[in-house]
Amino acid sequence: MVRLRPRKPPFKVADEQMFFDVVRALFQHRRQKVRNALYHSFDQVFPDARLQKSQKRELLDEKLPKELADARVMDLEPGKFGEISDYLIRKNRKS
Repeated sequence: MVRLRPRKPPFKVADEQMFFDVVRALFQHRRQKVRNALYHSFDQVFPDARLQKSQKRELLDEKLPKELADARVMDLEPGKFGEISDYLIRKNRKS
């Protein structure tokens, strides 16, 4: 018999929905770098944004630190997904 007990998450995120959208988008492209994975799933993360391809790239390059943007999705620790979603939600609020 196995007993499962829920526990509190080890990190906080600014917006849970954005976090779930980012995780879903990144895991669809788990072998790619974060920048490219988010670019290819941009419409899932930002469904209301109507941007051209170059604007999408600029937004991601502007908001994500280079070390996160260049990391492979499959190599990220869970807390890094939270950091990425927090960076993107800050951009979304400023726009």
